[in-house]
Amino acid sequence: CLGNFAILLEKKPDPDSQELALSYYKRALRGKETLLGKKNPDTLRSLSNLAMLLESQGSVEEAQVMLTDCLQQRTEALGKDHSETLSSRAAVAGCLLKKGQHKQACQEYQTVLTGYVTTLGPSSPMSIQAVSDLAYSLMANEQMEDALSMYKKATALRLQKYGGSHPSTLKSFFDTGLVLVQVGQCKEAVQMLKAAEKGYADIGGREALREKCVGIIGFLEETQKEGEGEEGGEEV
Repeated sequence: CLGNFAILLEKKPDPDSQELALSYYKRALRGKETLLGKKNPDTLRSLSNLAMLLESQGSVEEAQVMLTDCLQQRTEALGKDHSETLSSRAAVAGCLLKKGQHKQACQEYQTVLTGYVTTLGPSSPMSIQAVSDLAYSLMANEQMEDALSMYKKATALRLQKYGGSHPSTLKSFFDTGLVLVQVGQCKEAVQMLKAAEKGYADIGGREALREKCVGIIGFLEETQKEGEGEEGGEEV
């Protein structure tokens, strides 16, 4: 019951609700540890929920300790490729990213991806999300070509599974476009960002992302025009 209340409160952004959610998660965890034991799957879910809330509130170190403990317990109880174990590993990787430990995060996300593909197949939603997470960590680690390859893979998988107008596919268009800009493939970036912008315009409700697309497209097209003008100028 306390855990359910905490989940509802966590969705509210005001500080009082967040603090109350934290209190409820802690009480729920203590209760389950007493009644069920620390290694029970329900107890570990409560531990994970508490850790994820702490991370979102900025307590990354504390959250990582809890999530690492949860990962170890789930690995022992469920196996390294169980979906809940992989979820814990991805959460640990998220903490590593926030701490700037990008190389370690890449390694963890690669393990997560391999696990999901092995157990669920390459086209499962969790596998596709893992591809996207790995791409983001590679970008953070400044491995741009590798990141671009992974983002393109995530885009292709989402297009096949969800179609071109699904929000997750549009986000893949957007993310891929940003990396294309960073590797200097501006024409391809414009195409990808225009696909994202059109999709956001069609589905509505994503004005912030649509505006970002419009702004970046405008900048890139203006830059391209200036470059073409300089190339076509008369020699003096």
